Amino acid sequence: MLCANCGFKNPAHANFCQECGSRLARRCAACGEEVGPTAKYCQAVAFH
Repeated sequence: MLCANCGFKNPAHANFCQECGSRLARRCAACGEEVGPTAKYCQAVAFH
């Protein structure tokens, strides 16, 4: 998972960037909506 703050490539399971410490947000590939860490589907478009 890429950090939006610094661009560092973090492991997929990471919650915080290992380089700068910023919180990593998962985003829906279809609409860009932030999804929770355990979400299987996006609440906005029902895709994951």
